[in-house]
Amino acid sequence: MATVGSAAVAGAAWVLVAGGFYALSRAIFGRISARRETQLRELISRLADQVRDAVSAGATARIPSGKTAEGLLARGAEPGGVAG
Repeated sequence: MATVGSAAVAGAAWVLVAGGFYALSRAIFGRISARRETQLRELISRLADQVRDAVSAGATARIPSGKTAEGLLARGAEPGGVAG
């Protein structure tokens, strides 16, 4: 058969295989990203619930015994940082 060694057939086969791999990889990526999005949305929901519970319970930041926030800041610490 003359078409077995044809460059056109080989090129078409290469395009078909490459296209198939591309379509497969996109399908796999789509499924994985959808699953991760669902997991992240669930995580965000749980975190929002925890924050909502903490705020409604009147939770306050913990300050080391015997120190005040004003005293820590007066010594040059940035808010949220560690006093030197």
